[in-house]
Amino acid sequence: MSRDPTLIAAYRRETARLVAGRLPLAVGVYLLGGGTLAALECYGNPERGWFTVGRFLFDVVACVVAVIVARSYPTGRVPVIAGAGLIALFPVVSGALDIVAGGLAERYVMIHVCILNAAVVFFPWGWRAQLPGFITGVLGFVVAAPFMTVPSGAAFAALALVLGGGTSVLGALLVDRYRFEAFRAGARERESAEIAATLLHVSRRLAPLADGPELLQEVNRLGVGALECDSSLTYLWDPERDTMRFVTGVGFSPEIQHELPVIEFPRRMVPAIAELEAGRILEIVDREQQGVLPAEILRRWDIGASLSHPIMQGERLVGVLVCAYRERGRSFSARQRRLAEGIAQTAATALHNARLVADLQAASRLKSEFVSTMSHELRTPLNVIIGFAEMAGDRALDEAERTRCLERVEHAGRELLTLVEETLEMGRIESGRDRLRLQPVVLGTLWRDLETSCRRMPKTKGVALRWGSCRDDLSLVTDPHKLAVVVRNLVSNALKFTEQGEVAVRATVEDDAVALSISDTGIGIHPDDRGVIVEMFRQADSSDSRRFGGVGLGLHIVRRFVEQLGGSVELESTFGHGSTFTVRLPRRAPVRDAA
Repeated sequence: MSRDPTLIAAYRRETARLVAGRLPLAVGVYLLGGGTLAALECYGNPERGWFTVGRFLFDVVACVVAVIVARSYPTGRVPVIAGAGLIALFPVVSGALDIVAGGLAERYVMIHVCILNAAVVFFPWGWRAQLPGFITGVLGFVVAAPFMTVPSGAAFAALALVLGGGTSVLGALLVDRYRFEAFRAGARERESAEIAATLLHVSRRLAPLADGPELLQEVNRLGVGALECDSSLTYLWDPERDTMRFVTGVGFSPEIQHELPVIEFPRRMVPAIAELEAGRILEIVDREQQGVLPAEILRRWDIGASLSHPIMQGERLVGVLVCAYRERGRSFSARQRRLAEGIAQTAATALHNARLVADLQAASRLKSEFVSTMSHELRTPLNVIIGFAEMAGDRALDEAERTRCLERVEHAGRELLTLVEETLEMGRIESGRDRLRLQPVVLGTLWRDLETSCRRMPKTKGVALRWGSCRDDLSLVTDPHKLAVVVRNLVSNALKFTEQGEVAVRATVEDDAVALSISDTGIGIHPDDRGVIVEMFRQADSSDSRRFGGVGLGLHIVRRFVEQLGGSVELESTFGHGSTFTVRLPRRAPVRDAA
């Protein structure tokens, strides 16, 4: 089992609740079977009638008491103890009855093994609760066997009891283990859903903000609320001065609020900045027992424990989000760490988008068209995510409908992620930061990784993605990142414009080149549009009422990357019947780069 005490406690509460709920049904089944056997016993052996009736009445009383106790305390360990005690009591009573009145050993074994295995079915309580019933059954048989009738031999009956009871204990162990894994997975899904909803709220709050300080002030407010901490502050990295500079903070007294901008953290004074640049989280559990920051400053700011998460844009550190407790010795949970990571990433995206919007305001007509298209494409998946997330939060919704809502949220999220990734990739190309990094690549390994990635892409239901195999010994000198972007963009484009049929991806060798072809049975491309679709921010249909989304960057990035890799892109398409893009890349490095 996981060592997370919170998860274990929740699992035990859920187990106790199930046992308390199922105990009446199990007792009813047992008393029905026991009453039938008692009636048959009285009819077949009248001389044992009083003992049989008395035993049955005792069972009734014991079962009623166990049910009342379990239903009175349904959330603690009481239901499990009551149920396990009841199972353990039955063989003691049966053994005592057989000592006094005699009985068949095989009947004792059969009844007890049935009870133990029925308990595994009714009660998912684990092997510890199952074990007492098995032990008392064996001990009861050992004590009562000399007074029983044993037609087939005591050894045979004892072996049957040990095997049957032992199997029930093993079964209880396995059921409990599998159930706990499912419970843990469900807990993770619920936690992920809660985190996604919180980050969605953060995104909605930050979306309308374009000013840097105002945006980061809202980031701090949202950080305090989401992580349920006492204070939060944000520093931005100033590369010219090589220092961390305070921007905003919440949760501090007015006096401290005026002091915060005065103190900066140069790299030479704070070695931990190198850890932040590497993307690592810094956690201070106790300000008095750490060497990251001066304890006097933390004491002055009333920070007892803190979590510092880097705000990264790609591999570049742009700032740090700090969330803090006043109390010393407080640690941050995994959930809080994930929330801090999501808020920091959202802040990084928001800062980047804010700068992007500022640049676009002074751009040309083409970039103005990009702003309009980007707004439309961002709004569509965000509205889908918000709408279906709110629907999924409706408690009256059944599980199947909630699953469908979450699938739509994931689908829209992946579309939004693709949009952001394409935009960032284009930004790197246009800014000249997109360098070619050539290296030997085993295409078979990369090809399998691309298949795994592309199969998670959104597609219309009923469209098949057929991925051809690739030779394991096939290698070439190329930039693996750019090659992966080329293939993913072409496959994503094919899946987006294919509403029925299939998308086929193949890799073949042609002399000293590798040919990668992506074919689809989609809408095809009109001959007049073949020169337009590879331009930046252009699509065959650029109207606001177009059927297919996107900002028109995918094919432009493909063309630019393939040219950098020294290859070529060919298009064969029949309008209305599908398209085939073929990328040919040299197996050796491009001549200009090799030189």
